[in-house]
Amino acid sequence: MELNIRYFVMWLINAIISYLPPLIVFTLIAFLIIKFIKKGNVTETATLPVPIFLYFIAMYSLITVANIINHWGANVLDHFFGTGELRDIFGAVMPENLNQWLTLLLFAGIVAPIAEELIYRHILLKPLRCLNDRWAVIITALLFGALHGNRTQFLYAVVGGIILGIAAVRANSIKPAIIIHMLNNSFDIGKSFMFELIEEDSFGHIVLMNSYVLLIFAGLVTAAILMAKRGFSLPPKLLSSETPQPPTPS
Repeated sequence: MELNIRYFVMWLINAIISYLPPLIVFTLIAFLIIKFIKKGNVTETATLPVPIFLYFIAMYSLITVANIINHWGANVLDHFFGTGELRDIFGAVMPENLNQWLTLLLFAGIVAPIAEELIYRHILLKPLRCLNDRWAVIITALLFGALHGNRTQFLYAVVGGIILGIAAVRANSIKPAIIIHMLNNSFDIGKSFMFELIEEDSFGHIVLMNSYVLLIFAGLVTAAILMAKRGFSLPPKLLSSETPQPPTPS
């Protein structure tokens, strides 16, 4: 129990130091800009055009590919310019027992997605939509990647942030983004736990690895279909700059 409290306190301190100062500054700047711009009326869309689960497996696969590209690019840069390899920021904090795994699942799988979506897809993205939906999604995704504070997580956090932003805009709500984010983090934690639990080179490990590869492949196919059907595009007229006029008396 003492170890869990220490983990939580360290996570909380790190989150406050990482997110609070830039969040305050950026929010103030955003509101100052919007103050001088005529606020439009955002037309509401009730739901996402496809089930949340499809968005989840598509996003998980795309950020996995982004992570591979990120590491490959870092190795190329290190080879030619000596920039250094990407740190294994997860290896040093991997839980050592079930109690720690459950603690990680609670905070990284549930609490963190809720907090991050409230910050990025509500406090930041919502006012920026008055300027432009596309740029609101891109800016908040870049901030989402940058404020992770390391090169290891930057690219896949940006890719994930773009998809989460699109989900929030299309549904006109952060609820789908929270659910997708929670599914993503919780699944990744569960996947890591299963790989730790099952002995390497065993039959179960081979089955698990093949299942994981099939899931990534299925997610990439899903992402391709969503792109072809404009499932990742923003609706054409989410923002209207026209102010409704009162009806003319007859």
